[in-house]
Amino acid sequence: MSIFLIACIKIKNNEMYQDYIRKAEPIIKKYQGKYILRSNKIINSNSKFNPDKIIIIEFPDIDLYKSCFASEEYKNIVYLRLESTESESFIVKNI
Repeated sequence: MSIFLIACIKIKNNEMYQDYIRKAEPIIKKYQGKYILRSNKIINSNSKFNPDKIIIIEFPDIDLYKSCFASEEYKNIVYLRLESTESESFIVKNI
């Protein structure tokens, strides 16, 4: 059963964030993650959190998702995301 990672991102350092994206994308693809949506065209509907970007990534199952973000490759770059953004993320199961 596929799952979706939905990330709402507020960018604090665009240069560092772009470096993160460049390095994260091949790792995500290695674990069969597929970008469904990447957009900065957001209409806020009454939220206190105003993200700059929304990303949705589909993984075939929860195990591949967990393996991706627990991998050594990802652990080596996660600091780029943590230092360059504030974010909220959710995992949604496709039922």
